[in-house]
Amino acid sequence: MSRFLWLLLALVAAMLVSVFIGAERLAVADVWQSLLSGPNGGDSIGTIVWQLRLPRILAAAACGWMLAAAGVGFQGVLRNPLADPYITGVAGGAAVGASCAVLFGFATALGGFAAPVAAFVFAFGGALLVFGLVRRAGRMNVASFLLAGIAIGSMLWAIITLLLLVAHQPFERILYWLMGSFQQATWETLSVMAIVGGVGVLGLWRLARPLDVYALGEESAAHLGVDVERVKRGALLFGSLATAAAVSFFGIIGFVGLIVPHLARRMFSPRHALLFPSAGLMGAILLVLADTLARSALPPTEIPVGVLTALVGGPFLVAIVRKGTLAA
Repeated sequence: MSRFLWLLLALVAAMLVSVFIGAERLAVADVWQSLLSGPNGGDSIGTIVWQLRLPRILAAAACGWMLAAAGVGFQGVLRNPLADPYITGVAGGAAVGASCAVLFGFATALGGFAAPVAAFVFAFGGALLVFGLVRRAGRMNVASFLLAGIAIGSMLWAIITLLLLVAHQPFERILYWLMGSFQQATWETLSVMAIVGGVGVLGLWRLARPLDVYALGEESAAHLGVDVERVKRGALLFGSLATAAAVSFFGIIGFVGLIVPHLARRMFSPRHALLFPSAGLMGAILLVLADTLARSALPPTEIPVGVLTALVGGPFLVAIVRKGTLAA
């Protein structure tokens, strides 16, 4: 329990530090006063703190939690520590949806929510397509799931390339979205993402005990009274829902759902009841710190947060693979 408390305190500390750091230099006393005064202060510092920094900090924390929880679910149900939340085709689907919204000129519809809505619909549609490919006679073949996800994902990324080639307009906005960023975070987008993604995270957490039994193997789990097909469907669908909610608003942010579950499994426990919250907290801390660095390292230029997570996650994954310490 003490480890969870330390993680929670670390998350709160990371969020506080992030409020004080940014491209715009603000006095610590002014920021602190603005926090104490609440969102109705009305001055420029209050606007920066409450309308710009706090929404993106909370969005980064929520996205980190969702991606990490989804990674735990996918790695548990596929019994593969290298499984990733994007393996379902969610990332490719979201990218296709957002690209269509921007390139065909309806991204500003629905009060500016058209692009995230299109991204979410295509993201979940890509996941459902993968599910349909691996489902036979009422059973889901998890052994084929990775191959089906890679195949559908490759096709979706090919569609994106084709869209960018035929579009006769600048596509910097699409490329920036593909690299992941919390620059467009608002209280409205945060609320919608948290509600949708929260359903996915809570659904995964409710499957914690069945996933522990499922880790013994499908036949053993079935003999112990676990509805194996329900567990597989639930973990994959809820994980896809959490992932789709995160990427639909803030783009592709890699390695969080791959690396964080591995770290949490080694530091805490392979029991999913502990693994889901611990990985969620660690994912939230990672993305809050990454976003803080992204918006303050090279002012006035903002580094896409997905670039930072890849720069850290790639070498880390190579290191643990070479050492043979990948947690199963």
